[in-house]
Amino acid sequence: MVTSLDALLVVAIRRERASVQLYEELTRLVSAPEVQSLCRALAAQERGHQAKIEAIRSTGKISSENFAVANVGISEPLERPEPHPDLNVKDALILAMKLEQEARDMYQVMAAHAKEPDLKHLLEFLINEEASHKLELEKCYASLFQGA
Repeated sequence: MVTSLDALLVVAIRRERASVQLYEELTRLVSAPEVQSLCRALAAQERGHQAKIEAIRSTGKISSENFAVANVGISEPLERPEPHPDLNVKDALILAMKLEQEARDMYQVMAAHAKEPDLKHLLEFLINEEASHKLELEKCYASLFQGA
């Protein structure tokens, strides 16, 4: 279990880097231009997340903003698709939603065991970040595949 702020930030940065690598690999793997475009956008978003976490690591400043993020719950009943060359936009969005949820779940487990107030605050920030990203993906998914 991660027990220090710096160790947690290193874990979070690695997770964001892994997400960037996955989306970049999917961009090369898939053949549909619209899925390639989506994967490039998701990789850019993850690079932004990574930069935000790296800034926290270098400055030591965490946003004091604590807000509840709604969980629309769109992705929960859906199965996590495996990356493959014929991945379509729908499956790419489902995969992205699942990855955000997995990250949020990981940070929630860590938060439940965190004793240090600063560590708990950082974990709450990361939980909200992942929930916010998932919510944006769910809105996109709903607008494209659930009709308005």
